[in-house]
Amino acid sequence: MSQLETILNVGKNFKIVSHKPGKVQLKLNPVQAKEAQKDHEANENVTKISPMQAQKFIKTLPGVESLKLNPFTATATVHYNTAICDPVFWECWMNTESNEELNAWINKALEDFTFE
Repeated sequence: MSQLETILNVGKNFKIVSHKPGKVQLKLNPVQAKEAQKDHEANENVTKISPMQAQKFIKTLPGVESLKLNPFTATATVHYNTAICDPVFWECWMNTESNEELNAWINKALEDFTFE
């Protein structure tokens, strides 16, 4: 699985709680997150991403200005610049609806990101 595919699959672990241009609030879906972790453990070819790596990756996305986590509600609030990041990207990513523009946005962040 490519790094792009791995990042696209991260979207399955979240649902959008609220979204207005410039601000999106994501909620961790614990059932899908557990299933994803089992899939990662069962497949040696999958690039594993920890929650910390996912947080770091989101911060590297073009246009993302801030990321605030709330561990008590299992939510993340992301503020972003709509001139750089199309609001549709978040909807597509969390619904795992890949498209050329979304892939280019994620690939741009992958240029500066290393999986550790």
